[in-house]
Amino acid sequence: MFAQLRENVETIIDEITPLIVAKMNQSGAEIIDMNTEQLSKGQLDNGSLITPDLANDEYAKLKKQTGGKAPKGTPDLKNTGDFYSAFYTKEDKEGLLISSSDEKTDKLEKKYSNIRSPKEGQIFGLNDENKTKIANELTPEINEEITTIFLRGFA
Repeated sequence: MFAQLRENVETIIDEITPLIVAKMNQSGAEIIDMNTEQLSKGQLDNGSLITPDLANDEYAKLKKQTGGKAPKGTPDLKNTGDFYSAFYTKEDKEGLLISSSDEKTDKLEKKYSNIRSPKEGQIFGLNDENKTKIANELTPEINEEITTIFLRGFA
């Protein structure tokens, strides 16, 4: 009995990260919606505002007048919508990758993400509020799978 229990615990340890990443990937569309909503409000993954500010004040006024959610002068990285519509998620060894296949992605990431210091904010990723929402949604499913693995061989 204890040998089976230890084997099940070792299986959980081996499978927990891939399980979490797979569950997150299943929620990819929701994660993308959360990420693009953050950007539409001019927010990076750490909740800070996207900088540098828009250089053209007339364009900033126009963005606000046409329903822009970001504070006046703050970029929302949405002009034609192509960048947002090309968002995707994919599993990788680090977890879940969020990116965009749009041709402007590298340029936007270099200009608006703090690549040298990720804690300073990235355009791809969820803020703490959205991370908590996803965690709360996925935790029951993950717990159920862990329980199934844990009880394997005892039924």
